[in-house]
Amino acid sequence: MPPTCAIVLPREDLSISPQELHARLVAHEEKTLLLDVRPRAHYAVTRLHDAVNWPLTEMIRSSEDKDEKLKELGVGPNSMVVCVCRRGNDSLSATLLLREAGITAWNLQGGLQQLMAVSPTRELPALT
Repeated sequence: MPPTCAIVLPREDLSISPQELHARLVAHEEKTLLLDVRPRAHYAVTRLHDAVNWPLTEMIRSSEDKDEKLKELGVGPNSMVVCVCRRGNDSLSATLLLREAGITAWNLQGGLQQLMAVSPTRELPALT
């Protein structure tokens, strides 16, 4: 019998593949907000250039102030928000929280690790 605490999340309809995001970032066709949801200490060590940091723990705590924070980050009704983390787990949770707030957000499948794997020439904005 499966454990009762297991939750199955619909990842496919909430996620963007590393290949799709890579193509968007390289093409510079459309403004894409990269929302890095890792802890501030991790973000300080390495991050994508132009990514903004809003740690998942802060996002959860500030549920009533989400609209204000999103405005501060420049998120509008036509913004494409892609949540990123190391492996894609915390960013999925952030994507769900943002979608509950009415923001069209996407989770980067496999996180930063997979994004870097599809960009061997490092033509993406560098991890700094």
